[in-house]
Amino acid sequence: MFFYNPFFGLDSFTYEGRPLLFEVIVMGWANPEAEDELLLFNAQPLIVTKMHQWVQDFMEEGRLTNCHLYGYAGQFYRGVTEGGYVVLVDVPDDLECAPGDDVQVRITNADNVRSIRAVATDFASAKVDMKLVTENFSHRLCRRTGVHSCTH
Repeated sequence: MFFYNPFFGLDSFTYEGRPLLFEVIVMGWANPEAEDELLLFNAQPLIVTKMHQWVQDFMEEGRLTNCHLYGYAGQFYRGVTEGGYVVLVDVPDDLECAPGDDVQVRITNADNVRSIRAVATDFASAKVDMKLVTENFSHRLCRRTGVHSCTH
């Protein structure tokens, strides 16, 4: 689900003290010969579909947000915005950046959720907390998509 280190811990999958529940597709028995009755499941197709719908609804061109740069993708940097979505960042020559830096970006193209584009405008005024970003993203995704937000 994430193309970067989300820094998850066991506490990352709870919200207000209750576990997050996501819809899954049951793939079958983990080991049909075993007596433990463990199942294999895949949540990715359902989560990714909902996530793409959510990002498409949320994104708007021209929006400013802070972003953590975590790698390269050809001539662009890969970054994660404080909203939790991955963007390809064009960094102007006069802004000397490296993976690990936090920058402010302006979204320039949100037509394709698999290739959201942004341009760096300055260094970020506050550090992007990656663990908090990914936890908040998961919590919002779970609540927003109607995917059984939490147990009651």
